[in-house]
Amino acid sequence: KEVSRIVKFVTILALLLALMILIIGFSQGVRWQLVINLVITVFCANVPQGLPATVTSCLGIAAKRMHKRHVLVKNLEVIETLGS
Repeated sequence: KEVSRIVKFVTILALLLALMILIIGFSQGVRWQLVINLVITVFCANVPQGLPATVTSCLGIAAKRMHKRHVLVKNLEVIETLGS
């Protein structure tokens, strides 16, 4: 639930950044091929770059919540995955 919310946030942020680059590029008179190429590059570079860090942060927060509630974990390999 939280991961999907953050993924949507990162995607919207990347779309807004790409739209801003598109508007600035066209207003400055840059060739449209260069502007479109830059927009696609920026959009593709932003989404995957922030995603692993975001998912790791969400998993860490979930582990802290589990610790506060004294949750007993039967499968320890799942928790070890959070640390790597």
